[in-house]
Amino acid sequence: MRKILPREGIVIPPRLMSLEDMMSYINEDELMEVTPKSLRLRKKFLCPHERKKASRAAG
Repeated sequence: MRKILPREGIVIPPRLMSLEDMMSYINEDELMEVTPKSLRLRKKFLCPHERKKASRAAG
């Protein structure tokens, strides 16, 4: 489970994960970008209102 922290000046460094670690960490509403030099996780729908609309359509 991920931690939810307040956004008041707290900077959390990125986690360094292998491809296998990311595959076990990813949620259904996220995408994994794989390039030769880096691995990134991001949300499928970047706008919060689009995420809400997609979650209603799926559920």
